[in-house]
Amino acid sequence: MIECGFYRNVTANIHRYKRSQQAYCATRLDPQCCPGNNCCTPDFDSCCCDEACVGFGDCCPDYISTCQAGPCNQYSLIENEEKRSAGYITHISNDIPISDEILNETWYRVISDNGEKMPTYPPGILHCGTINPIWLNGSFPTDGNENVTQVACRQTLNDICEEEINIKIMTCTGGFYVYYLPNTITNSAYCFGDGPVLCDDGLSSESGYYPGCTSSFPNETISPDVESILIDGPEFNIPNYPPTPSLIPVFKCKFEDVSNRTYVYDVNWYINGYNVTMHKNIEFDNINRTYLTSSDWREKYQMNMEVTVVDKDASLTSRLCQSYNDPHITTFDGKYYDYMDVGEYVMYRNDRGPYWVHALFSNCASGWAGASCHCGVAVRSRNSLFVLRTCARISRDNVYLLQQPHTEIQTCDENDLSIEHNGNNYK
Repeated sequence: MIECGFYRNVTANIHRYKRSQQAYCATRLDPQCCPGNNCCTPDFDSCCCDEACVGFGDCCPDYISTCQAGPCNQYSLIENEEKRSAGYITHISNDIPISDEILNETWYRVISDNGEKMPTYPPGILHCGTINPIWLNGSFPTDGNENVTQVACRQTLNDICEEEINIKIMTCTGGFYVYYLPNTITNSAYCFGDGPVLCDDGLSSESGYYPGCTSSFPNETISPDVESILIDGPEFNIPNYPPTPSLIPVFKCKFEDVSNRTYVYDVNWYINGYNVTMHKNIEFDNINRTYLTSSDWREKYQMNMEVTVVDKDASLTSRLCQSYNDPHITTFDGKYYDYMDVGEYVMYRNDRGPYWVHALFSNCASGWAGASCHCGVAVRSRNSLFVLRTCARISRDNVYLLQQPHTEIQTCDENDLSIEHNGNNYK
């Protein structure tokens, strides 16, 4: 019997490629594959069994496949190394500089929150988490599965490109790049990505990014609410009226203090993910002053919202509020009720005019103590006044009618008030 340990080893490698999703198998062929045949060889371009050969005469039970591996399917990963970002500054006192002298020379795919592309500019000494950063002095391939050789430069204190390093870059169908990277000298490393780097888990800083990340920085997580309110705006002078402030709509940040007044807060306002304005080092008692106003975004950002302003007075157009006889009252919103008490009452008031309507209720002419009737009305429209009164005084028990109704009109502006008189009717 022929031992097939060698063949088992070859087949095991085939399975590893297939299950790693870094290679794929195809080409269905003749299922007869036995030890001694050319198909069981370590050459991946040949046919290899899906199942391990156990002994002479054994065959693959299903099919033979050709395992095809390439840089876009078979690579090593560089991940969780966001400090390779060109925007990260290496702090010798806190960081251990990244050094790619121990890097295996092979194909790599980069997975980073700061991006996978090598910067095409010299980032500067002590950037990318190392001392001497390596950047791409060229461009990226644009065609899919195109493999190009480019020059990467190692930046030092002496030169932005003191050493040239030949690397390979391939654009993969999945929309990512893979790099063939040689190892480097000590305290040198390849850069990938750009921008600030988030603090590691358990650390925080004033901005949430490096530098300044520390475990002693407050790291409370709160969920603020955003409220829309009206605040006083510029005052406008209106003839015959005191200066009146306008109303401005603003957004207010509202949340509960978690520090018993021992923290100060940074309030950052965002529109569609863009930081519009910020208020830094704000004590909690002053949080209500950190408004987002229209001047912060007008002609700069497009708000993804619609604001509908409803004029409540407009809803009263063509509606009637009335009181008649002993007295029967109907409100603007159609509610009907009777009211039998005596005295002077405010029937309508709008301070914007101002517009006021007052009514007098007194004992009805029948003398019935349980009822009341109208005996006077006063209407103010801006600075003009109309008064109509039929009783000398108000009483629950008795009737004190005037011999003639008393009328009075004080008109400061004919556009404020118009009274029509026809017999006993005033309109």
